[in-house]
Amino acid sequence: MDDEDPLILLLHNVEQDVTCGDPKDLIAMQDTANVAMHLKDALESCGYKTIPIVVKNSLDDLKDSLRPFSPRTAFVFNFCDGFGGNNLDSIKVIQLIEMLGFRHTGSSARTNKICIDKSLTKSRLMTAGIPTPAYQIFTKPGGFFMHQYPAMVKPA
Repeated sequence: MDDEDPLILLLHNVEQDVTCGDPKDLIAMQDTANVAMHLKDALESCGYKTIPIVVKNSLDDLKDSLRPFSPRTAFVFNFCDGFGGNNLDSIKVIQLIEMLGFRHTGSSARTNKICIDKSLTKSRLMTAGIPTPAYQIFTKPGGFFMHQYPAMVKPA
């Protein structure tokens, strides 16, 4: 491959230092780098030059890591679900990728932001006429609630 051949930038987070949370979630977060290397091997076995880029400390660090690459010839495989133990920062990662002009896997930052906000997602689905189960949003503890089984409780 020469310098103008397309390449894949494989973004992934590294979360070895996160110590609080559900043990299953911690194991999954800590295994991300291992899975990313398997993805790299799979992409390379298909003939794609693949460069792993760790998303760990800050968006400025990520921006510096992406600086040597051109959006014309590099495609971002975004396997990053946040950094520093905060999965909401995944939106910031996507915003940076888009701001720099890279094409990437996954949804846009705007779509991710809507999907993370469950009450906004429900409202959008209902407005579009898409069937969705009834829901109730609690804004303070101890308020009145309607309750019928089966039920799911999720933070918005």
